[in-house]
Amino acid sequence: MKKTSTYDMLGVTFSPLEAEGGPAVNCAPWAFYLTYYKDEDYFSIYENEIHFYKGVEDMVRKHPFYKKYIRYLIEVVGIKSCQVLSHIEIPDDKKGKVTIEMHHGPILTLFDVAEIVTRYYRKKEYDKISVCFIANVIIEEHRLNNIHTVFLAKSVHDKVTEGEVFLNYQQGFGDTETFLEKYREGITKDIQAKINRYIEECKEHDSYDNDVFRLEQKFKVWGNNDFDAYDFTEET
Repeated sequence: MKKTSTYDMLGVTFSPLEAEGGPAVNCAPWAFYLTYYKDEDYFSIYENEIHFYKGVEDMVRKHPFYKKYIRYLIEVVGIKSCQVLSHIEIPDDKKGKVTIEMHHGPILTLFDVAEIVTRYYRKKEYDKISVCFIANVIIEEHRLNNIHTVFLAKSVHDKVTEGEVFLNYQQGFGDTETFLEKYREGITKDIQAKINRYIEECKEHDSYDNDVFRLEQKFKVWGNNDFDAYDFTEET
């Protein structure tokens, strides 16, 4: 059997990649032991589970392919403007005042996607679950266009996040149906209920904002200049 070497620094022991369960950090005085690959004991603690999903979110957004995918949607797919306020266009250069951001949804947030994919691999009893692995799987699903996203002006994005704007599924780009079918074993009852509620609301409503944009423009409380390029007089 190959002997596993360790490295000690200020009372914290680091085990390399060949250690059982992958690399690990061990700090005996506090009974602290953290493995690179996460098992069910790790996920049995709610705080660990939430921290893991947020770590996946962060790594996906920092992945080198992420910005390339955004450029692909703009330059190849042809999404050139905010998909709520179509008059607000994506500037051709970085000097423009308008900020357009990619929003995951409207059905599933990036956090939801991270949870579904992670639970899928847990159900499959995959023994090498890590933040890096799940993030790479999600990036691949972006590449396959299976993650539904919407391009929004920053101010609109803020309002969508705050729940003041409802987006119909027809807005945006990405094949949520394929994603859900592929990872259906990772869908919890809570996520299923969320999807069903959203579908019912889509049947009853198109996108709506209850005039929040017109009101906030009137009182000039926007923190960025998204509306410099938007002519409200063209609306009736």
